[in-house]
This record gives sequence, structure tokens and C-alpha cells, in this order.
Amino acid sequence: MVQLAPAAAMDEVTFR
Repeated sequence: MVQLAPAAAMDEVTFR
């Protein structure tokens, strides 16, 4: 996966 957004923002979406 290409990480375009910051990791913190991505894990918000992933875990929620």
C-alpha cells in the first residue's frame, strides 16, 4: 500500500 496520508490518520480509518 502506498502511504499518502499520515499513519495516524490511516489507522483511524482502518480501526474504525
